[in-house]
Amino acid sequence: MGIFDQTKAIVQLKKLQKELQKTESVGSSPEDKVTAKVNGEFQLLEVSIDQSLLNQESKELLEKYIVMACSDAMSAAKKVAAEKMKGIGGLPDLGI
Repeated sequence: MGIFDQTKAIVQLKKLQKELQKTESVGSSPEDKVTAKVNGEFQLLEVSIDQSLLNQESKELLEKYIVMACSDAMSAAKKVAAEKMKGIGGLPDLGI
């Protein structure tokens, strides 16, 4: 891969990174009792908890639902990133 190709690939990757920063993915627990939103860099942006869970005495269930929602959101964000990477042909060999 020549220097021109490497430079082109780096420009494409930087553009993709900016696009992913703007991307938001939402995940949820069973019955959508807890939802989580992450960005394309897998940073947690928001957690929403159904009022019915706040009235329960079961702290463990709420914690489990939060983990499930966050995991689901991050999986969704990874899928978005993978799809966008297909658009630029995946990662070329940059010789790094």
